[in-house]
Amino acid sequence: MRTIRLISFTIFLSACASHPDEHVMDREFWTEFRSRSSVNGPLFKNIYGKEGGVISHDLRVFPNATERKIIQIEVIKPFDIFQGGLEQCRVQHGNGLEVEYEVKLHGNGSYWVKWKGGRNPEM
Repeated sequence: MRTIRLISFTIFLSACASHPDEHVMDREFWTEFRSRSSVNGPLFKNIYGKEGGVISHDLRVFPNATERKIIQIEVIKPFDIFQGGLEQCRVQHGNGLEVEYEVKLHGNGSYWVKWKGGRNPEM
């Protein structure tokens, strides 16, 4: 029983250490990139920082990347509550690799993230 608690606690700590939220909460990131997106503040935080967003998706696709930073957000189709929207996001890893993600926005505030390109060195 004690072993199970210790394993659970270790998993919890490792999940906290790699939580993507801290990237979006960085003031410099928020100031620079928030104005480039067509979505409101809370949805922006969800798309680019929360579980299921761009950074958490990048953590799954490139688990061995030592550094990840959003360097570009481009609005392809501005978001509105009736027709949704489309944005592209570029993430740079510590080794210089740049990866592109597509974010499809639905009018109800939901979205999906799709890896568009870049070479996966872990494959």
